[in-house]
Amino acid sequence: MAIIDRDTETALDAARDRYGRTINHDAAAAARTRRTQAALAPAAASTVCLRPGTPGPGATW
Repeated sequence: MAIIDRDTETALDAARDRYGRTINHDAAAAARTRRTQAALAPAAASTVCLRPGTPGPGATW
């Protein structure tokens, strides 16, 4: 997560002027979107249903 934060802050810094104001809103939004997707990807991949009687990951009906 630290690497994701560092990369995001680097991208956000590039979208800001020397006073810290965001000047490239599209680039800032894209950086935040990438950060969110990267943070949620491992959680979604490791989600396991613990309810009895349900198929596990990769099961088909």
